Amino acid sequence: MPVSAEFHADGEVGSTGIAYEDSSRFQTRRKKVAPGRRIETPSWAVNRSEMRQLITRFWELRAGIKEPAKASLKKRLQHAEWIIQHEKVPRQRAILEKLCFERMATDDPKRRRELAIEIRSIDTFIRTAEQGPALIAGVLYFYYGVGYPSHEVASALGVKCVAVRQLLNRLHRTWKRMQDGTDTRWGAIGRPKKA
Repeated sequence: MPVSAEFHADGEVGSTGIAYEDSSRFQTRRKKVAPGRRIETPSWAVNRSEMRQLITRFWELRAGIKEPAKASLKKRLQHAEWIIQHEKVPRQRAILEKLCFERMATDDPKRRRELAIEIRSIDTFIRTAEQGPALIAGVLYFYYGVGYPSHEVASALGVKCVAVRQLLNRLHRTWKRMQDGTDTRWGAIGRPKKA
């Protein structure tokens, strides 16, 4: 408290040296929760049911599942998680190892930079896959629930802030496709025309 007094055991009084009259000259600032946000908080960020649908569908797309199965969200998410952990991650680890060996063997600085970018990308995919849907829920909680900017979300979750912004952008696009019906296999390219 800027204007306060403390009474000590020996009868002495200590204070901050600020009187109530001084407070009229203080400057105050209001901090907006999440300043600089270009778009409003989407409904799926605060509605648990919509959030579960979005995370499940997003993880299915990450696993390469084009058409959502007619099963519960839990089973769909478990199936997508199994595909990512048992098929995609081992494949990406093999590619990562090959690229690391190639980077160590090459003397061309331009090729080394290209390989470093590819290695970083694959490493991010593997680390994201290891954290799974919990990472997505964490990003949504810190970004929309707490109001952190992307760099603070990244710091809290141990990822890069670019990855946080990309993830949020992809979630927005996935939700939009889910709502306008272009999410399914034929939606993105249009249904085949009847002859």
